[in-house]
Amino acid sequence: MATLELYAGEDTLVSASSGLGFFGDDGFNDAVPIGGYNGHTFVTNASGTVESFECNNNKHNGASGVIHGQESSGIALRQLPNELATVNVRFTHGSAVYCQQAKLWVFDGSFVGGVANKEIPAENLTFYAAEIRHKSNRQAVTSVYSDASWADVSASGSNYISLVNSPGLNGAREGGFEELSTQHDWYAALTCTPTQLGDKQFGMTFELEYL
Repeated sequence: MATLELYAGEDTLVSASSGLGFFGDDGFNDAVPIGGYNGHTFVTNASGTVESFECNNNKHNGASGVIHGQESSGIALRQLPNELATVNVRFTHGSAVYCQQAKLWVFDGSFVGGVANKEIPAENLTFYAAEIRHKSNRQAVTSVYSDASWADVSASGSNYISLVNSPGLNGAREGGFEELSTQHDWYAALTCTPTQLGDKQFGMTFELEYL
C-alpha cells in the first residue's frame, strides 16, 4: 500500500486537516509585510487561525540565500541541511519501489471533485521553493545536489518544482537513482511574500510515479 505524508521538518506530521502558516517577524498572527518575507512558520489548523507546532522557518535572502530561523545572517541554499528544510515529503510502500517524475506544487488551495486545481497559483502571494538535498547536518558543508537558487512558483502552470528521482530513506541518495526502497524522502525550503494586504490561503500537492 502506498502512503504519502507531509512533515514539517522531519518529525512533525502535517495532517490533511492541518495547515502550514507563514507569519511575520513577531511570530504567530503577525502579518508578513508586502515586500517582506516570513519570519516564522507554524503548523496550524486548516484556516491558519489556530497555532500549533513552530517549525523550521526559511526566509528568502536573495536569489541564492536563506535565513534559517530568526537570528541568522544567512547562508547559501546549498548549505541548508535536510533536517532544517521547511517540509519533508515522505512516500512509503509495502514493497521496495522506484520513484520518478516527482513534483511539489503550490496552488490556491481549491479543489474540484476532490482533485486539486494544481495549476492555479496561490493568489496575492509570491512563493519561492527550493529542493534541499544535503544529508550532512553541518551548515559549513555545501551540497552540490541542492538547488542553487530559489524557484519562483507563482505563475500558472509553472507553480511547482521538480524533485529528484528515488532519493531513498531520509534522502540518503542525494544524487537520486536509488533503484528500490520502501521509503523515499524529499526536502524543500519554502518562503513567500504577499502582494496585497490581508490573510492569504494556499495549498500544496505532490505527485509522482512509482514502479
